[in-house]
Amino acid sequence: MPPILISEVRTAVKSLKADKAPGPDGIKNEALKFGGYELWKIITKLFNECLEIEDIPTQWKQSSAIIIPKKGDREDLKNYRPIALLPTIYKLFTKVLVNRMNRQLDEQQPREQAGFRSGFSTIDHLQVINQILERTRECKIPLCMAFVDYEKAFDSIEINAVINALVRQNIPKKYIRTLLNINTGCSASFRLFNNNIAIQINRGVRQGDTISPKLFTAALEDVFRTLSWENRGIMVDGELLTHLRFADDIILFAYDVKTVAEMLKELNEASTRVGLKINRAKTQAMKNDQCASENIKLDDDTNLFVNKYTYLGQTITQDHKIEDEIRRRRSAAWFSFKNIEEILKKTKSTTLRAHLFNSTILPVLNYGCEVWTMRESDKQKLQTTQRAIERRVLGIKLVQKIPNNIIRQRTKFKDAYIDALQRKFRWAGHVARREANRWTSRTTFWWPYNFQRPRGRPANRWRKLMQDNLGRNWHQLPRNRTTYKERIAEVLSSLLSSL
Repeated sequence: MPPILISEVRTAVKSLKADKAPGPDGIKNEALKFGGYELWKIITKLFNECLEIEDIPTQWKQSSAIIIPKKGDREDLKNYRPIALLPTIYKLFTKVLVNRMNRQLDEQQPREQAGFRSGFSTIDHLQVINQILERTRECKIPLCMAFVDYEKAFDSIEINAVINALVRQNIPKKYIRTLLNINTGCSASFRLFNNNIAIQINRGVRQGDTISPKLFTAALEDVFRTLSWENRGIMVDGELLTHLRFADDIILFAYDVKTVAEMLKELNEASTRVGLKINRAKTQAMKNDQCASENIKLDDDTNLFVNKYTYLGQTITQDHKIEDEIRRRRSAAWFSFKNIEEILKKTKSTTLRAHLFNSTILPVLNYGCEVWTMRESDKQKLQTTQRAIERRVLGIKLVQKIPNNIIRQRTKFKDAYIDALQRKFRWAGHVARREANRWTSRTTFWWPYNFQRPRGRPANRWRKLMQDNLGRNWHQLPRNRTTYKERIAEVLSSLLSSL
């Protein structure tokens, strides 16, 4: 095993974020950044000693925990979540380890897993789901989906399951033994009534640890490898798509309810063996009108079927309409505005005020717009929300009848609709350049030839925006990035002038 180099420590230090709360050691990230070469040299020597003995100092196994309330009744203990503050030097050590192991761990992950991976995001899975819903609706294909949620997944996974997964995925044994010792004998201290209470942690990966997400996804991949789903799922471009994963958020696909029920049962049994427990309250299913009217139950529990489900921050509906999602985005934008309303009103600088809106409210309003199939009414709803916020910022009332273009000249805010189009064009370019075997690309350019589309006008499609403005062969343009950017700029300029 090659020794840790100073350059590795320097790279890890440079990636640390500023203004983060320190752990029990009281060391801030800024101190490590400003320490320079001499400090990094000492840290490198310490890390190599830890790697040599395959263990860490006892102090690094201790963490401080604070309790943060979530949504819901504050009298219910389940509505609180602990936040662990780990020693800063320890997190730097695991950052170095994960940088070394990252490529090998990612190579063991399938394309179905998009969580905690470079080159993947939530938009990847949202694109896949929306394209599947679009095709199945247009061609009247039966579709049943189950959205799986685990209870405290990262805190429940058995350490032995993690270690066994790393062994089967051919991770170097020295790293495995080090990780086993790192996650053995850990404790968290809570401050209660001015007293520190230490609690031993016997299961789960360490919260707040850089390497924990990678360890969890490795163990979850080991769970899925035990499932025999070769003949399950839905056929997409000649391949069966059985499920998607974003860390512990899982969605199952099948043509009928019975198959999804069997897959859910098998996944539940396999997950239980490694300490994971499916959350019955948040695990739900959805089917379209082409599926038979059957129920899905988990351990004789209540029926799991719903008409809509929020997956990765976006509302998914069985009829593939985005009205509910637009409504959620508008509500979230107003909530975001309320948090900074006073700052926006007091800020005299037009540039700073526009920057605040564009960087805090606009991303909330347009989250997931890359996969939307918008109609004219959806466009108007976005613009109405933005104009209402602009009037509130400037203190202008509707009865004053000041034109919208005058208000926009005063605020200098970026137009929400144009921003949504720009992001969609940019995302379409990414999809067109994606590897051919990624589900993002396969579902986008897939047509189910084994099903026949009914007669009549088809519903609006995701690709229509690109076809109308860039031509039917739009997917070939992104190969030349410069030309594609110029074409997008021309289209957006034309659309902006027509508003």
